[in-house]
Amino acid sequence: MEILLKAWTNDAFEHKGKYFQVPYPHDTGIQGWGAPGYTRQFGAPGEIDADDVIRKIGVCPRPYQQPHPPIWVPVTGGMPSLLNCAKNAWLPWIWESDPAKFLMMCSEYQRVAAEHGHDFALGENCGAVRAVTIGDTYDEAFALAAATTGHDYQEYFGRFGFLEIFRNPQDDPNRRPLLFDSNEAATQRMIEKGYQICGTVDQVKRHFEKLVKCHGSGNLEWLSWNFFYQGTTPRNVQDRQLELFATKIMPEFR
Repeated sequence: MEILLKAWTNDAFEHKGKYFQVPYPHDTGIQGWGAPGYTRQFGAPGEIDADDVIRKIGVCPRPYQQPHPPIWVPVTGGMPSLLNCAKNAWLPWIWESDPAKFLMMCSEYQRVAAEHGHDFALGENCGAVRAVTIGDTYDEAFALAAATTGHDYQEYFGRFGFLEIFRNPQDDPNRRPLLFDSNEAATQRMIEKGYQICGTVDQVKRHFEKLVKCHGSGNLEWLSWNFFYQGTTPRNVQDRQLELFATKIMPEFR
């Protein structure tokens, strides 16, 4: 992140850290550069020295946002990542979906951010990551969720450990990474944990009534919809989910 921020906020930069050096090797610079004249004429000050050695790296084009684009960080359960976001006023995308734990993480983000001079209300500059499936009946929505979110987690993401966040204490500790016996079983667990929001329009609304308040008295600013319909459903099914969400759910919470 230090390198990235240097690159975004300087015409040319250098960095010597424990694991990364820019340019590499940092102390001797890049020797034998084939176009020193062009670099000296068009590059940034300090990019090349009098001996034609590259001493800094120029980054172009300059970011459109000033001083740099907003930084969003996926947080799949780790408090250190969340608190690092809070210290730097970066936006955490929070996968944790248990209501009490989600509220705790939003509260901790607010508290630590304030300690570092960033004044956020509860839920401000925070994002929840959820999967959403809407049907005419709960059973219809569940079947679609199992064929999409459940399938993708059970058959792909879970094999890289992404189902671990939904582990219960009674699950077999030797079963790692955590996988379930079926897509339906994976989906049911994700529903129980609050990650997969599933049901009729009214049932989904009831869930969002709590989520938009961070399951407390907050005001959640961002939602990321993990949209797992591409490749597993026809286009018309995808369109219907988007249309239902845009016309039946969103207007209730603007």
